[in-house]
Amino acid sequence: MNQQRGPLSFFFLATFILILSAITASAATYYVSPSGSDSNSGALASPWRTIQRAADAVSPGDVVQVAPGTFPETILSRRGGTATARIRFVSTTKWGAKIVSSTTGGGAAWQNEASYVDIEGFEVTGQAAYGIRNQKASYTRIVGNHVHDIPALNCVPGGGLAEGGYSAVPMPSNNEYAGNLVHHIGPAPGTCNQSHGIYLTLPYAKAYNNIVYNSAGRGIQLYHAITNAVVMNNTLFGSGDGIVVNSVIAMSITAFTAVVDSVPAIRLRITWCTATARTGALCRTRTTLWATRGSSMRRGAISPATIASVQPVRASITAPP
Repeated sequence: MNQQRGPLSFFFLATFILILSAITASAATYYVSPSGSDSNSGALASPWRTIQRAADAVSPGDVVQVAPGTFPETILSRRGGTATARIRFVSTTKWGAKIVSSTTGGGAAWQNEASYVDIEGFEVTGQAAYGIRNQKASYTRIVGNHVHDIPALNCVPGGGLAEGGYSAVPMPSNNEYAGNLVHHIGPAPGTCNQSHGIYLTLPYAKAYNNIVYNSAGRGIQLYHAITNAVVMNNTLFGSGDGIVVNSVIAMSITAFTAVVDSVPAIRLRITWCTATARTGALCRTRTTLWATRGSSMRRGAISPATIASVQPVRASITAPP
């Protein structure tokens, strides 16, 4: 019996290896350069001119290498990867590839609507309300970008880094924002509570090692369907508020560490409410805790927060380990 099954087992193993090899071989690396053309092939010696051209061509496992230079475009990425074959957009020189969007109103300089996508090392600015926005996307990684001077004119809702799609079925989740530098988002700090440095709205979001300053609203806002979030080792200063947690559903936040290293006048505000305590746009029951310079706020589940004095932790703007 064992001898009879041997050839069959070998056949299936060989078939599996061939399929795996085919999948691996199909992954491609594309190149984008200010000196390229969208009529090119996207190869190293024949790069495309726009990141959008690459976004329209990628398949699971592909990598897009973007050379330094200015890219005057607004990007919409809708082609996603898989858990084992992510799509990566990478600036070959950190902050060397600069995206300057001319879109206005409530739009985004880069709107990503695909899951399992990484966006790494870009500089992003322009006239939009959002810098990089995940919309109905899950398991994305926004790492090491420099997002700044996003005006969000007329106090339209916006954010330097943001996510949306909390009413989608199924609801997206598990996006990461790490090692980014985000500043000058929206009008002057304190003049508009709709435009935030990092705006998290989906379950299992993670924000760590970011530096955020000069946002009109909050440095980091957690709102809408946010639950089971991880926010840690971020440095925030000079915004309307530090961090505001305000969920429309009962929420559980784990490993929550918010650190503010700023002048004493800048305070960290943590606010939350549950669905049963919420009517319209206001919370009937609201708990607000304030922490000044060098303070850390940690809390678990929905229990009251504990504020403990700690040494300020400065965030790194490099990618997390």
